[in-house]
Amino acid sequence: MQFSGTTHNLKSIHFPTNQTGYIVGDSSTILKTNDYGTTWNILPNTMQMSWKSVFFTDINTGYAVGLPDVYIPGDSSKIFKTTDGELIGMLNLLERQYN
Repeated sequence: MQFSGTTHNLKSIHFPTNQTGYIVGDSSTILKTNDYGTTWNILPNTMQMSWKSVFFTDINTGYAVGLPDVYIPGDSSKIFKTTDGELIGMLNLLERQYN
């Protein structure tokens, strides 16, 4: 058994390589490993999202889907994209309304 270092619900895991992987979950939780999942690092982020899914097409290009932590009527899921292999803050993002 591996320990993630968080008590938040974890929703999705993806390894773009055997060594590097990501986990996303509730309360803006983003975790990353660079050692095959032996240890997980909590990545700080400012997105205030409940992450539902994460997927990478290669080591640098990844997508995450989430809902805002605070519900606003009419708000919906959002899709974010990174092109630098980092999910921290999702600074390189593609934001779309997802109905």
